[in-house]
Amino acid sequence: MRINELSAIAYNRFINPDYSTGYEDDGRIFNKALPSDTPVDPGTSRPMISRSPYVPLEESDAYTALHKLSRQGYRVSERFVEYLSACFPRGDENRKNWQDAIERTFLALWRKKSKVSYLDTFYDWRGRTYHMSGEWGSLQNSRLSRAALCSPETYKVDKNSKHYEYMIKCFKHEGWPTTYEEAKSYLGTPSFDGDGALDWMGVRAALALVEIEETGETDYLLEQDATCSGFQHMALLMGDMKLARMVNALLNNTGEELEELYMYVANKCNIAERLFNGCPRKARNFAKKIVMLTGYGSGATGLACSYWTDAGGSGETDDEGRLVPDMDATIHIGTKKFEFVELKVFVKTCQDVLIHEFPLIDTLKKICISFFGRCMNKDSSVFEWEAPDGFIARRIITQKEQDEETVGAAGAMPNIIHSLDAAIIRHTLLNWNGCIGVVHDAIFSRIVDALEVREVVRESYAAIHGNLNNFPINQKNTYTINDMGRCIGV
Repeated sequence: MRINELSAIAYNRFINPDYSTGYEDDGRIFNKALPSDTPVDPGTSRPMISRSPYVPLEESDAYTALHKLSRQGYRVSERFVEYLSACFPRGDENRKNWQDAIERTFLALWRKKSKVSYLDTFYDWRGRTYHMSGEWGSLQNSRLSRAALCSPETYKVDKNSKHYEYMIKCFKHEGWPTTYEEAKSYLGTPSFDGDGALDWMGVRAALALVEIEETGETDYLLEQDATCSGFQHMALLMGDMKLARMVNALLNNTGEELEELYMYVANKCNIAERLFNGCPRKARNFAKKIVMLTGYGSGATGLACSYWTDAGGSGETDDEGRLVPDMDATIHIGTKKFEFVELKVFVKTCQDVLIHEFPLIDTLKKICISFFGRCMNKDSSVFEWEAPDGFIARRIITQKEQDEETVGAAGAMPNIIHSLDAAIIRHTLLNWNGCIGVVHDAIFSRIVDALEVREVVRESYAAIHGNLNNFPINQKNTYTINDMGRCIGV
């Protein structure tokens, strides 16, 4: 079955309403499946759709995508964990500062070094793909676990190839070493943060450079992230061509010089000069959170709390687990000291600039809230829609949640947008047969496959946005592969 066929028969064949786990998953029951030495089938240790009584049938594309990913094993890089062991011997002061979860993850990785492991796979209710277990063994667990996992087999990399050139371009974008000499220096003088941790991903990238220089081979998995996937989908849905080009969702054939979105907002808000002594990279990183969280409907309070927590700001949590900042405390972000109220005003000003520049955010939010209301009027126990490839995104709302009104319209837009990320990943998994890893909207592949994988992702964007079918936001825009920008990577 392909994308349109599945859409037509989604309810009858994709989900089985008689399937049930027999008890409700409270979010903890199924999250501790250990990696296996042999491939496992989806649903072996947990439901195939998280917290849901529904399951993809084996003849569906949704099942096929999960099954292909469950067959993808990852090897623990022996060189990486041995390097960490040398940097962090037992009793080392930096290692004493590790969080307990980091220590447990490292010990588990050490025990599995050079071995290949396999994991169960599942979807969340929106259709996002997970390949996960416990605290280690998955690209999704932590950056330490992500850096340690690699291709099951080593492969040759030609330093004169376009693939190697592209890898260097990706490393430069991240601020990692780009030459053998830089890599050796980086590894020889590691720098630690306040928690005694390294930039795990930077270390693994440096090791890959060393491996290729010294042996001509590596097992490194190169990560390619979507360029602000939320705004990619919003721009394509709403037909905002300028924004779509800024986030690399559409090709820029206009000849107009366009900044990428994070830097555009940083410059509009003068963040570099106001906070970071003119440093554009730090300004871009600060603006990235504003863009992403505003795009998903976060208000100024929630956004300010996120920055406050990142900067170590003090406060307490309320009965619902939300941060209540200490209004008398202060934090530093760059060169500026903030009280919480000042920080909230600052981020609200930046949000207002973003929304003024791109009013589609508010327009789309209202459309999604209206759709949520129609769903609730029809049946207050379920928030449901059909993704472009036929996946039924179904959030079951319990009676308790209805009584306490804990599921609100504010979450409609981010959940609907996330289901498009999910459809892109499913389509990519179905149409790529090489080594692959996924984390939400990021793709991991061998260096020598990265450019080809990027083309498959472009095709996935065209397939999903070129035929939205019964998706609740459908402005009847049409896109083809020839319209698509690079979508992921650099």
